[in-house]
Amino acid sequence: MYQVDNGFKLATKENNWDFLNRFFKKKGISIAKEDFDPVIHCAPNSGYTLLKKVYHILTGKEVYDTEQELKEDLPDYAKPTIAAKAKDHEIDRIVDMERKAKQAKEMITTHN
Repeated sequence: MYQVDNGFKLATKENNWDFLNRFFKKKGISIAKEDFDPVIHCAPNSGYTLLKKVYHILTGKEVYDTEQELKEDLPDYAKPTIAAKAKDHEIDRIVDMERKAKQAKEMITTHN
């Protein structure tokens, strides 16, 4: 734990996660950069998603997700619109234009 640095700078977070990634690989835990990169950038629900994956890897059990069920039970007028989803800052931080377009197209397809 002496190698983990407390800090809020992006470089500090990346160094900490690189250290953890080496640990995961050494122990045979399949956590990739795509799993923890949203956590580094403070994406909404990214920590929860990562914790669910870690829990599943360590225990072999799935997390009972009531949040998804609540979203499905909402009436149509209360569900998020595609315009609200299109303003997602996670898509904005993708540099590669092809990947950004693919992500946006996937978001529209899943919304429909």
